[in-house]
Amino acid sequence: METLQVKNIGPIDNANIDFGDLTIFVGPQATGKSLLLQLIDLIHSSGYIKKDLEIWGYGWKDIKKEFYSLYFGGGMQNAFGEKSEVIFNDKPYNLEQEIKKSRERKFSHFYIPAQRVMIMDQGWARPFSGFDHSYPHVLKQFSEIIRLELDNWSARNKILFPQQNKLRKELRGIIQKNIFRQGEIIFKTVSGRKQLVMSLKDNIELSVGGWSAGQKEFAPLLFGLYWALPSGKVQRRDHVKYITIEEPEMGLHPSAILDVMLLIFELLLRGYKITISTHSNTILELMWGISEIKKNKNSIKKNEAEEKFLNLFSINSKNKDIINFAKEILSKTYKIYYFDNENLGVQTKDITSLDLEEKSNWGGIAEFSGKVADIVGSIYGDK
Repeated sequence: METLQVKNIGPIDNANIDFGDLTIFVGPQATGKSLLLQLIDLIHSSGYIKKDLEIWGYGWKDIKKEFYSLYFGGGMQNAFGEKSEVIFNDKPYNLEQEIKKSRERKFSHFYIPAQRVMIMDQGWARPFSGFDHSYPHVLKQFSEIIRLELDNWSARNKILFPQQNKLRKELRGIIQKNIFRQGEIIFKTVSGRKQLVMSLKDNIELSVGGWSAGQKEFAPLLFGLYWALPSGKVQRRDHVKYITIEEPEMGLHPSAILDVMLLIFELLLRGYKITISTHSNTILELMWGISEIKKNKNSIKKNEAEEKFLNLFSINSKNKDIINFAKEILSKTYKIYYFDNENLGVQTKDITSLDLEEKSNWGGIAEFSGKVADIVGSIYGDK
């Protein structure tokens, strides 16, 4: 597994990450989670990113001032200073020199950004050139990938979701029920312009403007997962090893968040290494449950651990394929890091154990729930 340590970059004083199959970043806003995730992307795919920016007409002379601004977003070049330090796989990593000499032409890191709802422009994904230069490269690249894929999918199918050759049957059914309320996402041409429409019963059709906030947030994420989960005998995109998903829970009900986590586990099954950032207590509670199941799976009867894992998602099926899915997921390694900003600079803390007595309180996410419980408990204690 890879390791990364960074010092004095943006708000981060010291971040020390030992990656698992699934790595989770949690912590308050503006603690450097997105900055670190984009840095990881740049380390993995810097040659491709340089070429991509050049293709779209961008140029630079100075890496730190101009290239960093184009890649991380306007103003973010100021996150790097003389004391900034990167150590990758236990070796000093000169980011500027590595960017200059990198030559790869395919990206190995697929990034689904938190601002993904911004890619939908009047019901269709924006092209790369549809964004101002100040937006980060990860957003523009994601939007362009989805735009091209929507063009390809719509040329072959009117119905974009659900499709029999996309995702497991169990996962399609759960998503359609919990997120799209039995609706279908279809492709239409309106006044010569391509649009996505949600088709409901009684011949009701909703344009993107009529979708719920959660549906708008989820659709670009779904299309990103479609791209990363090719159908047929192809397990994954051959040149992609890593996937980052920022805040997969955005706009979603807790039950829908669990559906998204099932899709993330499907990515793990295909062999990707996944990193996500989150503010969701639901995701951490899920990971705590999985951790406890993993700890005790050798002391319980055959397939019970897998069944308990599936029960976390209200899946009661004993189908052989879905049991094997659960078995594979329980064999993966998981790491969770809290971005602690209690002091002057942000420090990362490994909270993988998700100890209920941990004073960081799962990165502060569970703090309010605990406070409410204490206050309610005091009401009855006073009687």
